[in-house]
Amino acid sequence: MVFGLGFHTQVANVLYTGGLDIVVTYLYPHLPYKTLIFVRATKSTRTISFRHAENVRVNAVPVEPWRSLDPSSYWMAEGNRDIIEALDFVSSVVHERILPLSDLIQRNQTIVHAHDWMNAKAIKYMKEAFDFPAVFSVHMSVVRPTGIDYLGLLRRAERGGMTPELRKEMGNLDRRLLLEAEGCEEAEVVHCVSRATAESVIAAYSLPRKKVKVIYNGVDTKLYRPPEESESRELETVIKKYGISKPFILSTGRFVAEKNHKTLLKAFTIFAKDHPEYSLAILGFGGYTYDELIRMRDSLPEPLKKKIIIKNEDIRNDLPLLYRAASICCFPSLVEAFGIVALEAMASGVPVVVGDVGGLREVLPDRVNGKVGVRVNCSQPEPLAEALARVANNVEKMGREARRYVCRYFSWEKIAQQFDRLYQKLF
Repeated sequence: MVFGLGFHTQVANVLYTGGLDIVVTYLYPHLPYKTLIFVRATKSTRTISFRHAENVRVNAVPVEPWRSLDPSSYWMAEGNRDIIEALDFVSSVVHERILPLSDLIQRNQTIVHAHDWMNAKAIKYMKEAFDFPAVFSVHMSVVRPTGIDYLGLLRRAERGGMTPELRKEMGNLDRRLLLEAEGCEEAEVVHCVSRATAESVIAAYSLPRKKVKVIYNGVDTKLYRPPEESESRELETVIKKYGISKPFILSTGRFVAEKNHKTLLKAFTIFAKDHPEYSLAILGFGGYTYDELIRMRDSLPEPLKKKIIIKNEDIRNDLPLLYRAASICCFPSLVEAFGIVALEAMASGVPVVVGDVGGLREVLPDRVNGKVGVRVNCSQPEPLAEALARVANNVEKMGREARRYVCRYFSWEKIAQQFDRLYQKLF
């Protein structure tokens, strides 16, 4: 059996948690293990249970203030609601949902797989109760400062509380990294979604390399696929819904600085001079840069302004169709742990332009750069505009190669085989 913690489904009241939801949603149905997954529910006072696949049972648990398991950990939150709810959630799950199963669990045939910092504490709790082997997956795309003894800070605070001296020493340190560090220490295997993330984690937490395993994210190549002739009406409906005109460049993702939408907007003004037929659609939800982007767009000359669509709304249900309708997808991130949206676009037969950073270097390595899309330094608009033009001149061929490339290396069936080999070593 596998215990998994943390992901999103399309069921009402289940919390959306970012890119890791895709990993858990598509991974476990491809594995041959009975899997019990716990996720955080919202706006609900009861647990929502459902069968996600024949071998996968999901329990969406409302967050409740259970601090009895490890009350000393709450010092790190200092008012941060995300950390408080993460600790509450893990305590509730272990205390109320897993410990009562102790008589039914076969200890030598069970592992726990905790995804991301918010579920890291589950590893410690479940090791104390059951001594399960554990996998901890790191998904957070942040810069982890080196030279900081994260675990030392954590243990000192747990022993003596958050003293003024310790608070000063921590300064503006992202407290989530303390949970991440503990998850890395407690687990037998630390799983990273890219080599870039692995190097960051090894350096930050002084981990032995043999403990770290890189397995890339996958993509559902049936959901994300090229358009069919019979879908023309659906495609026209979805682009009309968002006010987009074809051909268009599509960019998706939260409205945050690291997604670099501002530079994309500037690059499009350059690109559009020689490609007046193109429009740009920046579609996402959440974050804090939306208003600034709207002001930038509205300051442009009227003909150009009309070509740029920026929407802050939940596009998840429409995303497969939007990919199929797009001519080019652009993800000019400044920081990216992996870049699963680039895989989704390429699986849909759409060439991409991506930032030359983090996991995107591995999604679009040198051997395919220029063949399935273009990887470029996106810190300035001019190189980004040149990359868009390069792809625009070869859209159809790059799109076909992109689809072929993703199906060969990133289907969930292939990714699940790697996780299966990893799990077999722990049972």
